[in-house]
Amino acid sequence: MDVESTVVTVLTQWGPALLVVLGVMFGVMYNNARITHLDQRISDLMRLWERQHDSLKELFRAEIGRVENRLGRVETQLDRLQQRMDALEVRMDGLEARMERLEGRMDGLEARMDRLEKTVVGQPS
Repeated sequence: MDVESTVVTVLTQWGPALLVVLGVMFGVMYNNARITHLDQRISDLMRLWERQHDSLKELFRAEIGRVENRLGRVETQLDRLQQRMDALEVRMDGLEARMERLEGRMDGLEARMDRLEKTVVGQPS
């Protein structure tokens, strides 16, 4: 056999396998580039998500601080209102005691008036 027929025989037998091997190599290289691009895209999205997550945490912290501050003011106002209510209750108790004393005096004056009326009506003119 001569060299030319040997080359043709080898190419005929190994040609399809060589094409498959070359196709697989080009596919791996192409997919490797696509995987690298995809990996970079995933990394970018993860960084973006982390920034948004941090921003959201800061927003929540600020809002919670604002609400806590407002609740503190409301608690202070409630404490002042409670003190005023306590003072009004004490004052009301004092007024009720005074009212009872005045009613007692009034009852005494009415009894006195009744006695005077009986005295005046019972006397001949």
